[in-house]
Amino acid sequence: MNRCNPTFELVRKGSRNGKERVRVLIYGTSVECRARVFRTRAEIDFDLYSCNYDLQSQAADRLWDEYNSYRAETGFKTKMHPHFSKTSIWFDVHRNDGEAWFQKVLRELQDPDIITLCDAAIEFRDFYAHEAEELLLGTLIELGPKTNEGDVVRMVSPVWLEIVRLIQVNPGIMDTMDPRQFEALIAGSYKRAGFEVTITPRSGDHGIDVIAERRGLGKVRIVEQVKRFKPGHQVTANDVRALGYVALADGKHTKGVVTTTSRFAPRIGRDRYLGKHLGSKIELVDGKTLLDRLVRIMHEYE
Repeated sequence: MNRCNPTFELVRKGSRNGKERVRVLIYGTSVECRARVFRTRAEIDFDLYSCNYDLQSQAADRLWDEYNSYRAETGFKTKMHPHFSKTSIWFDVHRNDGEAWFQKVLRELQDPDIITLCDAAIEFRDFYAHEAEELLLGTLIELGPKTNEGDVVRMVSPVWLEIVRLIQVNPGIMDTMDPRQFEALIAGSYKRAGFEVTITPRSGDHGIDVIAERRGLGKVRIVEQVKRFKPGHQVTANDVRALGYVALADGKHTKGVVTTTSRFAPRIGRDRYLGKHLGSKIELVDGKTLLDRLVRIMHEYE
Protein backbone atom coordinates (compact mmCIF):
# COMPACT_ATOMS: atom_id res chain seq x y z
CA MET A 1 0.00 0.00 0.00
CA ASN A 2 1.61 3.26 -1.14
CA ARG A 3 1.12 5.90 1.51
CA CYS A 4 2.98 9.03 2.49
CA ASN A 5 4.98 9.09 5.70
CA PRO A 6 2.99 9.94 8.83
CA THR A 7 3.36 13.46 10.17
CA PHE A 8 2.99 14.72 13.74
CA GLU A 9 1.47 18.11 14.45
CA LEU A 10 1.23 19.43 18.01
CA VAL A 11 -1.67 21.76 18.70
CA ARG A 12 -2.10 23.06 22.26
CA LYS A 13 -4.93 25.52 21.82
CA GLY A 14 -7.68 25.87 24.39
CA SER A 15 -11.07 25.10 22.88
CA ARG A 16 -14.51 26.28 23.99
CA ASN A 17 -15.02 23.26 26.22
CA GLY A 18 -11.73 23.87 28.01
CA LYS A 19 -9.86 20.97 26.45
CA GLU A 20 -6.44 21.31 24.89
CA ARG A 21 -6.07 19.45 21.65
CA VAL A 22 -3.24 17.51 20.08
CA ARG A 23 -3.57 16.32 16.52
CA VAL A 24 -1.62 13.53 14.87
CA LEU A 25 -1.96 13.16 11.12
CA ILE A 26 -1.55 9.53 10.10
CA TYR A 27 -1.69 8.92 6.36
CA GLY A 28 -4.11 11.80 5.98
CA THR A 29 -6.35 10.56 8.80
CA SER A 30 -6.63 12.82 11.83
CA VAL A 31 -6.16 11.33 15.28
CA GLU A 32 -6.80 13.88 18.00
CA CYS A 33 -5.96 13.75 21.69
CA ARG A 34 -7.60 16.17 24.13
CA ALA A 35 -6.91 16.85 27.79
CA ARG A 36 -8.84 18.81 30.37
CA VAL A 37 -8.14 19.28 34.08
CA PHE A 38 -11.17 19.84 36.27
CA ARG A 39 -11.97 19.47 39.97
CA THR A 40 -10.10 16.42 41.26
CA ARG A 41 -9.70 14.69 37.91
CA ALA A 42 -8.05 15.14 34.55
CA GLU A 43 -9.72 13.78 31.45
CA ILE A 44 -7.76 12.26 28.57
CA ASP A 45 -9.76 11.79 25.39
CA PHE A 46 -8.50 10.81 21.95
CA ASP A 47 -10.42 10.07 18.78
CA LEU A 48 -9.35 7.38 16.33
CA TYR A 49 -11.62 8.08 13.40
CA SER A 50 -9.97 5.45 11.22
CA CYS A 51 -10.01 2.58 13.70
CA ASN A 52 -12.68 -0.03 14.17
CA TYR A 53 -14.39 -0.73 17.50
CA ASP A 54 -12.34 -3.80 18.48
CA LEU A 55 -8.99 -2.11 17.91
CA GLN A 56 -10.08 0.90 19.94
CA SER A 57 -11.17 -1.39 22.77
CA GLN A 58 -7.72 -2.97 22.79
CA ALA A 59 -6.04 0.43 22.83
CA ALA A 60 -8.26 1.63 25.70
CA ASP A 61 -7.57 -1.51 27.75
CA ARG A 62 -3.82 -1.21 27.20
CA LEU A 63 -3.70 2.46 28.19
CA TRP A 64 -5.83 1.81 31.25
CA ASP A 65 -3.65 -1.12 32.36
CA GLU A 66 -0.60 1.09 32.03
CA TYR A 67 -2.20 3.83 34.05
CA ASN A 68 -3.21 1.42 36.82
CA SER A 69 0.37 0.14 36.96
CA TYR A 70 1.60 3.71 37.22
CA ARG A 71 -0.81 4.43 40.08
CA ALA A 72 0.15 1.21 41.87
CA GLU A 73 3.80 2.26 41.79
CA THR A 74 2.90 5.54 43.47
CA GLY A 75 0.89 3.75 46.15
CA PHE A 76 -2.56 4.92 45.07
CA LYS A 77 -5.57 2.90 44.00
CA THR A 78 -7.73 4.18 41.17
CA LYS A 79 -11.49 3.79 41.10
CA MET A 80 -12.16 5.39 37.73
CA HIS A 81 -12.69 3.56 34.48
CA PRO A 82 -11.94 3.92 30.77
CA HIS A 83 -14.71 4.50 28.27
CA PHE A 84 -14.78 3.94 24.56
CA SER A 85 -17.23 4.31 21.72
CA LYS A 86 -17.04 3.75 17.99
CA THR A 87 -15.18 7.04 17.51
CA SER A 88 -13.24 7.75 20.66
CA ILE A 89 -11.50 6.52 23.78
CA TRP A 90 -11.36 8.53 26.94
CA PHE A 91 -10.57 7.97 30.58
CA ASP A 92 -10.34 10.04 33.74
CA VAL A 93 -7.10 10.30 35.67
CA HIS A 94 -6.22 11.98 38.95
CA ARG A 95 -5.75 15.72 38.61
CA ASN A 96 -2.13 15.58 39.76
CA ASP A 97 -1.38 13.09 36.98
CA GLY A 98 -3.12 15.09 34.28
CA GLU A 99 -0.20 16.81 32.57
CA ALA A 100 2.24 13.91 33.03
CA TRP A 101 -0.18 11.38 31.62
CA PHE A 102 -1.15 13.70 28.78
CA GLN A 103 2.49 13.93 27.75
CA LYS A 104 2.79 10.14 28.00
CA VAL A 105 -0.14 9.70 25.63
CA LEU A 106 1.48 12.16 23.24
CA ARG A 107 4.68 10.10 23.21
CA GLU A 108 2.70 6.94 22.57
CA LEU A 109 0.87 8.53 19.67
CA GLN A 110 4.27 9.06 18.04
CA ASP A 111 5.30 5.47 18.77
CA PRO A 112 5.69 3.22 15.68
CA ASP A 113 3.38 0.62 17.25
CA ILE A 114 0.55 3.13 17.49
CA ILE A 115 1.15 4.22 13.91
CA THR A 116 1.02 0.57 12.88
CA LEU A 117 -2.21 0.05 14.81
CA CYS A 118 -3.94 2.92 13.05
CA ASP A 119 -2.53 1.94 9.66
CA ALA A 120 -3.76 -1.62 10.16
CA ALA A 121 -7.18 -0.27 11.06
CA ILE A 122 -7.32 1.72 7.82
CA GLU A 123 -6.43 -1.37 5.80
CA PHE A 124 -8.88 -3.44 7.83
CA ARG A 125 -11.69 -0.93 7.19
CA ASP A 126 -10.91 -0.61 3.47
CA PHE A 127 -10.73 -4.40 3.04
CA TYR A 128 -14.16 -4.96 4.54
CA ALA A 129 -15.65 -2.08 2.57
CA HIS A 130 -14.34 -3.72 -0.62
CA GLU A 131 -15.72 -7.11 0.44
CA ALA A 132 -19.12 -5.55 1.07
CA GLU A 133 -19.08 -3.82 -2.32
CA GLU A 134 -18.50 -7.17 -4.01
CA LEU A 135 -21.23 -8.91 -1.99
CA LEU A 136 -23.78 -6.19 -2.67
CA LEU A 137 -23.61 -7.10 -6.34
CA GLY A 138 -25.54 -10.18 -5.22
CA THR A 139 -29.02 -10.34 -3.70
CA LEU A 140 -29.76 -9.77 -0.02
CA ILE A 141 -33.25 -11.24 -0.25
CA GLU A 142 -35.25 -13.29 -2.73
CA LEU A 143 -38.63 -11.95 -3.75
CA GLY A 144 -41.78 -13.96 -4.29
CA PRO A 145 -45.16 -13.00 -5.77
CA LYS A 146 -46.47 -9.47 -6.05
CA THR A 147 -49.46 -8.26 -4.07
CA ASN A 148 -51.38 -5.02 -4.13
CA GLU A 149 -48.97 -3.74 -1.46
CA GLY A 150 -45.71 -4.73 -3.15
CA ASP A 151 -43.21 -7.60 -3.46
CA VAL A 152 -43.38 -10.41 -0.92
CA VAL A 153 -40.00 -11.43 0.54
CA ARG A 154 -39.72 -15.18 0.02
CA MET A 155 -36.45 -15.80 1.82
CA VAL A 156 -33.24 -14.23 3.11
CA SER A 157 -30.17 -15.08 1.05
CA PRO A 158 -26.76 -16.06 2.53
CA VAL A 159 -25.48 -12.69 1.27
CA TRP A 160 -27.60 -10.96 3.95
CA LEU A 161 -25.71 -12.77 6.72
CA GLU A 162 -22.32 -11.97 5.23
CA ILE A 163 -23.20 -8.29 4.83
CA VAL A 164 -24.34 -8.03 8.45
CA ARG A 165 -21.09 -9.63 9.60
CA LEU A 166 -19.15 -7.04 7.63
CA ILE A 167 -21.35 -4.21 8.93
CA GLN A 168 -20.61 -5.37 12.47
CA VAL A 169 -16.93 -4.66 11.78
CA ASN A 170 -17.46 -1.54 9.69
CA PRO A 171 -20.88 0.14 10.19
CA GLY A 172 -19.95 2.70 7.52
CA ILE A 173 -20.83 0.07 4.90
CA MET A 174 -24.49 0.99 5.39
CA ASP A 175 -23.68 4.51 4.16
CA THR A 176 -22.47 3.07 0.84
CA MET A 177 -25.67 1.14 0.08
CA ASP A 178 -28.16 2.52 -2.37
CA PRO A 179 -31.65 3.12 -0.91
CA ARG A 180 -33.12 -0.09 -2.34
CA GLN A 181 -30.29 -2.21 -0.90
CA PHE A 182 -30.83 -0.61 2.48
CA GLU A 183 -34.54 -1.42 2.31
CA ALA A 184 -33.64 -5.03 1.50
CA LEU A 185 -31.29 -5.13 4.50
CA ILE A 186 -34.13 -4.05 6.82
CA ALA A 187 -36.68 -6.33 5.16
CA GLY A 188 -34.30 -9.27 5.53
CA SER A 189 -33.98 -8.62 9.27
CA TYR A 190 -37.76 -8.93 9.71
CA LYS A 191 -37.95 -12.03 7.54
CA ARG A 192 -35.14 -13.68 9.49
CA ALA A 193 -37.00 -12.89 12.73
CA GLY A 194 -40.07 -14.76 11.48
CA PHE A 195 -42.26 -12.04 10.00
CA GLU A 196 -44.14 -12.09 6.70
CA VAL A 197 -42.51 -9.21 4.85
CA THR A 198 -43.41 -7.02 1.88
CA ILE A 199 -41.28 -4.37 0.18
CA THR A 200 -43.46 -1.62 -1.22
CA PRO A 201 -43.08 -0.06 -4.70
CA ARG A 202 -40.79 2.93 -5.02
CA SER A 203 -43.71 5.28 -5.69
CA GLY A 204 -47.14 5.50 -4.16
CA ASP A 205 -46.05 3.91 -0.89
CA HIS A 206 -47.16 6.84 1.32
CA GLY A 207 -43.75 6.89 2.97
CA ILE A 208 -43.80 3.18 3.83
CA ASP A 209 -40.87 1.07 2.57
CA VAL A 210 -41.29 -2.22 4.44
CA ILE A 211 -44.38 -3.95 5.87
CA ALA A 212 -43.84 -6.75 8.40
CA GLU A 213 -46.66 -8.93 9.75
CA ARG A 214 -46.79 -11.71 12.30
CA ARG A 215 -49.97 -13.70 12.75
CA GLY A 216 -51.08 -15.59 15.82
CA LEU A 217 -52.60 -14.50 19.10
CA GLY A 218 -52.98 -10.86 18.27
CA LYS A 219 -51.85 -9.86 14.79
CA VAL A 220 -48.79 -7.60 14.60
CA ARG A 221 -48.42 -5.33 11.59
CA ILE A 222 -45.43 -2.98 11.45
CA VAL A 223 -44.90 -0.36 8.77
CA GLU A 224 -41.38 0.97 8.43
CA GLN A 225 -39.74 3.85 6.63
CA VAL A 226 -35.98 3.65 6.12
CA LYS A 227 -33.74 6.68 5.66
CA ARG A 228 -30.14 6.15 4.62
CA PHE A 229 -28.76 9.56 5.47
CA LYS A 230 -25.15 10.68 5.40
CA PRO A 231 -23.41 10.93 8.79
CA GLY A 232 -24.32 14.22 10.44
CA HIS A 233 -27.65 14.55 8.63
CA GLN A 234 -30.42 14.26 11.22
CA VAL A 235 -33.95 12.97 10.73
CA THR A 236 -36.36 15.77 11.64
CA ALA A 237 -39.74 15.73 13.36
CA ASN A 238 -41.39 16.47 9.99
CA ASP A 239 -39.84 13.32 8.52
CA VAL A 240 -41.18 11.20 11.39
CA ARG A 241 -44.56 12.91 11.46
CA ALA A 242 -45.24 11.93 7.86
CA LEU A 243 -45.02 8.23 8.74
CA GLY A 244 -46.94 8.79 11.95
CA TYR A 245 -49.98 10.03 10.05
CA VAL A 246 -49.95 6.88 7.90
CA ALA A 247 -49.29 4.48 10.76
CA LEU A 248 -52.07 5.87 12.94
CA ALA A 249 -54.60 6.87 10.29
CA ASP A 250 -56.69 3.76 9.72
CA GLY A 251 -55.96 1.57 12.74
CA LYS A 252 -54.62 -1.32 10.61
CA HIS A 253 -51.04 -0.93 11.78
CA THR A 254 -49.68 -1.94 15.18
CA LYS A 255 -46.67 0.33 14.97
CA GLY A 256 -44.81 2.69 12.66
CA VAL A 257 -41.00 2.57 12.68
CA VAL A 258 -38.53 5.07 11.23
CA THR A 259 -35.03 3.64 10.80
CA THR A 260 -31.97 5.66 9.82
CA THR A 261 -28.24 5.11 9.49
CA SER A 262 -27.81 8.54 11.08
CA ARG A 263 -29.46 10.19 14.10
CA PHE A 264 -32.73 11.88 15.01
CA ALA A 265 -33.08 15.54 15.87
CA PRO A 266 -32.76 15.84 19.67
CA ARG A 267 -36.14 17.53 20.28
CA ILE A 268 -38.39 15.11 18.43
CA GLY A 269 -39.71 13.85 21.75
CA ARG A 270 -41.07 17.34 22.49
CA ASP A 271 -43.14 17.45 19.31
CA ARG A 272 -46.79 18.02 20.24
CA TYR A 273 -48.05 15.31 17.90
CA LEU A 274 -45.25 12.75 18.15
CA GLY A 275 -44.47 12.99 21.85
CA LYS A 276 -47.54 11.08 23.02
CA HIS A 277 -47.00 8.26 20.49
CA LEU A 278 -43.24 7.68 20.70
CA GLY A 279 -42.41 4.32 22.23
CA SER A 280 -45.93 2.94 21.76
CA LYS A 281 -47.22 3.54 18.24
CA ILE A 282 -44.08 5.12 16.76
CA GLU A 283 -40.54 3.78 17.21
CA LEU A 284 -37.31 5.53 16.23
CA VAL A 285 -34.27 3.42 15.35
CA ASP A 286 -30.99 5.31 14.89
CA GLY A 287 -27.74 3.98 13.42
CA LYS A 288 -26.37 2.53 16.66
CA THR A 289 -29.68 0.86 17.59
CA LEU A 290 -29.96 -0.53 14.07
CA LEU A 291 -26.50 -2.05 14.23
CA ASP A 292 -27.31 -3.72 17.56
CA ARG A 293 -30.60 -5.03 16.14
CA LEU A 294 -29.02 -6.50 13.01
CA VAL A 295 -26.28 -8.24 15.00
CA ARG A 296 -28.79 -9.61 17.52
CA ILE A 297 -31.06 -10.99 14.80
CA MET A 298 -28.08 -12.51 13.01
CA HIS A 299 -27.14 -14.48 16.15
CA GLU A 300 -30.55 -15.23 17.70
CA TYR A 301 -32.10 -16.77 14.60
CA GLU A 302 -29.20 -18.92 13.43
